[in-house]
Amino acid sequence: RGARGWAVAGDAARAEAERQRARQQAQRLPPASQRAWHGPLEIGAAHAALSLGQPARALALLDPLWPGAEAPSAAVRPYIGLARGVALARLQRRPEALEWLQRAERDFAAPGDPRPPQAALVQLNLALLALQDRGPDAAALTRRLDAAARSLPVAYGPDHPAARLVQVLATAARAADASGAESPSAALRRVAGAHRHPLFF
Repeated sequence: RGARGWAVAGDAARAEAERQRARQQAQRLPPASQRAWHGPLEIGAAHAALSLGQPARALALLDPLWPGAEAPSAAVRPYIGLARGVALARLQRRPEALEWLQRAERDFAAPGDPRPPQAALVQLNLALLALQDRGPDAAALTRRLDAAARSLPVAYGPDHPAARLVQVLATAARAADASGAESPSAALRRVAGAHRHPLFF
């Protein structure tokens, strides 16, 4: 089931064993292939750490992939940004989390369509962070939720936690807009508060 699968199941030992097995397999590849697989393997290990509730370990795995001003390849940049953003948010480092998620948003947009489903997770995560503000940008909030609502149920299925949450939020926004009883932003903050969930990766 892979390192992340074992991590989601709460089995840290098997998750680490699976990570080491994947690394050993990669070491048998030609050098160019090893370099190509290094980033995805470490991002996967960071995902496993996040699933085990270890955001600091996830950051430690991700840091070497983006050393200072030396940017990694375009193929892995947005995935590093997404994972770093989630880890930083879980460490209560919101400004840094926002910066990395916005960077992931730009990097996912760069290649154009079709975009991977993780791009929609970035949109949802940015919306959830914005809802922590007193006066979020309503237009940007709606745009991000609409993008996530179009993609996530198709990519992950309607029962995935991210897909369920974005559908609940989209329904609340439409209801508030139709009734006029409260602003869509206020309705979204209320609903998001009742469905508290850590950011998705």
